[in-house]
Amino acid sequence: MADSKTEYFSSPFEPLRDLPEVSSWDFIFNNNTQFADKHAFVDANTGEALTYSELQTAARSLAYAFVHKLGLKKGDAVVVFSSNSFLFPAVVLATQVAALVCSPANALSQVSELAYQIADSGSKAVICGLGQLSVAASACEEAGLKNLFTLEREQQFKIPNYSSIWDLCQPDLLLEPHLIAPEEAKTCVSLLCYSSGTTGRPKGVKLTHYNITSAILQSLILAPASFQSSEVWIATLPLTHIYALFNSIFVAPYVGIKVVVMNRFVLEEFTANIRLHRATACHIVPPIAVKLAKDVDYSDCDFSLLKEWRSGAAPLGRDLTELLESRWKVPLQGLYGMTETTAVIALTDRDEVNTPFSAVGRLAPSLEAKLVDGELCLKGPNITPGYHNRPEVNAVTFDEEGYMHTGDIVRIDKDGFIFVVDRVKELIKYNGFQVAPAELEDHLLQHQFVRDAAVVGLDDVSRGTELPIAFVALSNEAGYTSSKAQGLATILTDYIATRVSSYKRLRGGVVFVTAIPKSPSGKIMRRQLREYANGKKESLPDLTELKSCRALP
Repeated sequence: MADSKTEYFSSPFEPLRDLPEVSSWDFIFNNNTQFADKHAFVDANTGEALTYSELQTAARSLAYAFVHKLGLKKGDAVVVFSSNSFLFPAVVLATQVAALVCSPANALSQVSELAYQIADSGSKAVICGLGQLSVAASACEEAGLKNLFTLEREQQFKIPNYSSIWDLCQPDLLLEPHLIAPEEAKTCVSLLCYSSGTTGRPKGVKLTHYNITSAILQSLILAPASFQSSEVWIATLPLTHIYALFNSIFVAPYVGIKVVVMNRFVLEEFTANIRLHRATACHIVPPIAVKLAKDVDYSDCDFSLLKEWRSGAAPLGRDLTELLESRWKVPLQGLYGMTETTAVIALTDRDEVNTPFSAVGRLAPSLEAKLVDGELCLKGPNITPGYHNRPEVNAVTFDEEGYMHTGDIVRIDKDGFIFVVDRVKELIKYNGFQVAPAELEDHLLQHQFVRDAAVVGLDDVSRGTELPIAFVALSNEAGYTSSKAQGLATILTDYIATRVSSYKRLRGGVVFVTAIPKSPSGKIMRRQLREYANGKKESLPDLTELKSCRALP
């Protein structure tokens, strides 16, 4: 076997000096008095707003309730399970005041998925949106947890048998922020974000207060023009995802940015909010970019204050990028990060005129990188200390030099610009959400008609996303015939749909084959299957395909 090729890289930026060893709350708000009367978060639907002063009061009041009404202690976890709300940031920040651990849960989670996260994180309370209440109630019952509260204010909604978390608060009872000693900052967990892995169920990624404060400073150095107090952002991406969570709830308050929160993405409402609130920047993902480039009527539109789109989750192709930029006259900036890096590896800078096309930026300050056969490995102040209760995963993720293996294949040019080439990780990204093939395969293999299965991503170029598609070898019980193929495919796609979140469904359909191609060691030949699914049939010349069935609408 040939030796691995290893190259080492340092950030082209000056290393960060005297990194803050304090709590994220202390770092963000200790010297933030100049923004007291400025709007911090605005509800895009109602226009209701929280000033920075009101935000801090709400967070400290809720933190008092966490500690003195619920009896939560430093290090206890709280699951926040909700679609976007302008009150969502106050709940997250309340956990930071009390040195609790916030564990955001995807608002599309089903009962078993949420119950797993509650149990795995050891959470002592769940705060959910009204739209998630039914799932949350069943998940809490399954996990044996009684502390379930709604996020919405009680005076707005009356729900029998359930209280609003704000009912526990009293305006004059505010918790003094918990101070974290310098030696604690690197170990005290702030966020526990569940990230899909390529094997088994999602893993809890631990992010410390030191990770967060370091990543804030890294972001400001990478793209200083994008992080000014005069900025106005529209937040339409899920605040439970690290990309939106970190930027909207941690970076924005540190800088003093106004954030307009949409509870979901609707194209017409999104563009209307850009105009109404005179937005200067919007964080998007590829499927939104497709709609912006193709589906917007530009007649009688004034988006003159909009300075940038900031796109994460996956790279955009040249054609889509050029179409988006030419139609909107707004440049597209890149963001490259992952949960394990506190959302930051690299950002492009709107003031950098020589950024090569498709580059995602340059390595953040104080990050060290090495490429092992092209795979990006990182260590630095924003890198997770590890996965929650997963020593075996930590052992293979972090090497003997302390580098975290990202699973991404990248290229770094002579000027330090990073280009993402491919993913070693097998995750499928549907509309910015991570879908673990192993999870869907596990479900499929439990069906009596399935002998073997493999799931990969099918490119949907028109929408700038990937669709999960299953290759299935049927059991004898299925009684396969060509005429029964579509019916069998529907049975399997419906079966999956009842067991997973909507974004994990087999939207790419099912391909019936005689056998799943595997390597001599027994590993699924996933890369070749993905190429085959996307039209390169020569990738698997020996694969015997029985029938390909697209998923029904």
